Amino acid sequence: QGADCLCAVHCLNALLQGPHFTAASLGEIAQELDREECKLCTGRMSPSGRGNVDARGNFSSQVLFRALQRWGDMSAVDSRHEDIRAQVSTRPELETGYICNVNKHWVALRKVPWSDGKEAWFNLNSLCATGPTEMGDSWLASFLASASSDKDTVFVVRGQYTLPNPEAAPALAGHQMFLDAQGVQRLRE
Repeated sequence: QGADCLCAVHCLNALLQGPHFTAASLGEIAQELDREECKLCTGRMSPSGRGNVDARGNFSSQVLFRALQRWGDMSAVDSRHEDIRAQVSTRPELETGYICNVNKHWVALRKVPWSDGKEAWFNLNSLCATGPTEMGDSWLASFLASASSDKDTVFVVRGQYTLPNPEAAPALAGHQMFLDAQGVQRLRE
């Protein structure tokens, strides 16, 4: 990720497995949300005038939610919600993806089809220098429990996920890549 504060951009693109969002596209959503909130608050803006993104590029959860809705009618539900809490605490592996705000940093966790026709969970933290980290069901449960108990926020992302199509993707930036098992191993070497 580097020195930028665009972890929300990286988180969404990792979750959705492609270069779907940019800082500019999320910035437009943030401005739209700010205008909508301003109308609800009888015309008063926040002191900075920009409550859904700060000057460094930190985006609010509402920006991520709106982006997911637009991308493919996906939704993010707080894992502390009473209808969700029991499901996530007992069988988190039954979901397909999570976005987590851990210490004010957005992280994606995603289940993808992997080797031998099986599925695997990955921590797609943009700050991890060695790239995606494969994790088992128990590691997933432990990560989510720890994040929840540390007062971080975990959202279950539900909707229709699609598989990446590297041939159809636009040109990737230097930090973006499509990886298979061999590619993940090369990053670790």
